[in-house]
Amino acid sequence: MYLQEISPRYTQESYSLMTHNCNNFSNEVAQFLVGTSIPDYILNLPNEVMSGPMGALISKFLSCDPLCSYASIKAYVGFYYR
Repeated sequence: MYLQEISPRYTQESYSLMTHNCNNFSNEVAQFLVGTSIPDYILNLPNEVMSGPMGALISKFLSCDPLCSYASIKAYVGFYYR
């Protein structure tokens, strides 16, 4: 079965919000099912976000462990909305 074949490439350990995410999975499945890729603008969304004004901030949060990210976001949001 196709999904069993590709499952080793899509594990919790290999997931990356910016480089290996649900868009990549959807693209691979679309190519298998209908022989065409999903639109490039969808595949390029992470790059577009990271090159925007919030990219550096998002990158900082993504590089932390989950507890660090939560604490950082909470501190940032608390500071921003005072």
